[in-house]
Amino acid sequence: MNTAEMQRVGEVVEASTTDFVAQCYELYQSPPLGSLVKTRDLAMELYGIVYNATTTSFEPGRRPIARGKDETTEEAIYQTSPQLLKLLKSEFSALVVGHRQGDKLHHYLPPKPARIHGFVYLCSPEEVKEFSQSFDFLNILINT
Repeated sequence: MNTAEMQRVGEVVEASTTDFVAQCYELYQSPPLGSLVKTRDLAMELYGIVYNATTTSFEPGRRPIARGKDETTEEAIYQTSPQLLKLLKSEFSALVVGHRQGDKLHHYLPPKPARIHGFVYLCSPEEVKEFSQSFDFLNILINT
């Protein structure tokens, strides 16, 4: 499957060999918990299972404040304060459960972490089916 057909859901902003955090391009558009996602570099693809999603302020010490007291809908809050879409971010975390090097799919941790700014894609149903042919990755989930 080429990248034009894949659904891009975010970009890696933090990475280790065991997990990565991706920032979504659109507020509140994190993939569902349990989704299989992937990111790639020149040599391999890393597969992860989404285990956490957050929406927070871009500024670490600055929490959002309630703004809807005089509004009738949540959408009205964003209409009267459109800057909120630029002040908040949605992120998700994925536990790395495998990787592909060449044509070989491995259900264990990769030799190196995902690349910062690597694009993250939602895996297609065909990729999920292929990845779940082996349950060796469950060991990673159980030991987490």
